[in-house]
Amino acid sequence: MKDFVDFMNQLKPFIPFGSSILGAIVGGFITYNVFEKKKIREKRLESLFELIALTQKTSVKANNICSDFKKHLYKEEIDDELRTVQKKFVDFMSNDIYEIDLEMPSLAIHINTEVLNQVINCLEEIKKRSKKIESDPKYNNDFKSYIEGRIAFLTNLEKKLDKTSYFLRDQASKYSQKYMSKYIRE
Repeated sequence: MKDFVDFMNQLKPFIPFGSSILGAIVGGFITYNVFEKKKIREKRLESLFELIALTQKTSVKANNICSDFKKHLYKEEIDDELRTVQKKFVDFMSNDIYEIDLEMPSLAIHINTEVLNQVINCLEEIKKRSKKIESDPKYNNDFKSYIEGRIAFLTNLEKKLDKTSYFLRDQASKYSQKYMSKYIRE
């Protein structure tokens, strides 16, 4: 027993040092968690606003190309202007749709599973419609049906993106309010 008491007496000088180390570790952990949560919330909002911008940009582009196709709906032949519109459509499908297919899930993953699922469903619907428009003979038989098919696809794409954009804006509003009330004091 005396050995134990002697051992404890030898450790007494280290008690202030040990408690200061413990305090620094606990304080650092708390500070780290507070700042880390703030960064996560900032990243969530940043990703939401980037998603909204991306969906709106793509929706506007789809609307513009759709309007260009509608101008040619009642024409009888292919002209240079329609070839330009077709090139815009092909570029749109290969660049813009490809871009949203890559970027939207990588942004949505920073928000929550509900947003990620909504984005994935939106993209799957777009892919499904895109494949349908390319493979459906009803839209590829003649000049007019070809244009009608592209108009139908772009109109549906625009509606799907707008619906997703509205959902994202609701989420942004919700998370903005939480962030403002927690971190920004007036």
